[in-house]
Amino acid sequence: MAQATGAEEPAEARRLLWQGVWLALLLGAPLAVAVTGLGALLERFGIAPATAELTRAYLFARLPGLVPFLVFVACRSYLQA
Repeated sequence: MAQATGAEEPAEARRLLWQGVWLALLLGAPLAVAVTGLGALLERFGIAPATAELTRAYLFARLPGLVPFLVFVACRSYLQA
């Protein structure tokens, strides 16, 4: 995006922004599944059950913000360029 902005090609920068937004939307579900699966395996990594339960609660509370965060990162990159 920075190269497109520097080359005074705003259409290319906007195209890259939308690619980032679509990528965030498409990768949100697989990443959510991965986070959920990781939360289920915490005890196998040697984490105490009480700590694992609290960690799972934290991970599940953060899941709804995953896709908006990824979209934010794409928009931030566009605005910084």
